[in-house]
Amino acid sequence: MSPNPNLAAEPGAANRGEVLEDVMTLLSDYCGHADGGNLGALCQLFEPEGKLTVGDAEHRGPAAIAAFLAARLGPDRRTRHLWSNLRVERTSIDSLRCTSTQITFEEPAHAGTSTIRVSDVTDVLHRDGAGPWRFHERTLRRVFSMDAARTEQGAPNARAAEPARAANSPSR
Repeated sequence: MSPNPNLAAEPGAANRGEVLEDVMTLLSDYCGHADGGNLGALCQLFEPEGKLTVGDAEHRGPAAIAAFLAARLGPDRRTRHLWSNLRVERTSIDSLRCTSTQITFEEPAHAGTSTIRVSDVTDVLHRDGAGPWRFHERTLRRVFSMDAARTEQGAPNARAAEPARAANSPSR
């Protein structure tokens, strides 16, 4: 990632590397808590009046966010959330605007089709003095989704392409 001059250290602010590390940790914690079904810890990543917007649905405050996520991330679904393409802009000493791409792999526990979703994410992060960065607003806009066939073991059928790759690889 190229250095962002908007993250230049201001008097009393953490340096650019610390800010980026804190933001990357926050995004990774969000993904890890979502995948692990730890909604209490996930909701603690938001400010008390924090807002999560997915599509056109807005959820404000920990109780509303937890209820929404509990319905989506129930025990009958396995997920893996990944993020990439992070851009961070400082909007004030204790406020950041971040954009990223989130890729979500989802598989029903019993039957059905696995889904891969790609979403554009916009975050507004705040912190109180030297406290941790937390989500003030998190907005996910789906770019596209794709269904993937499942094998008998329940994993997406990604191995179907292996014989073709093996036939085209150089011999050792």
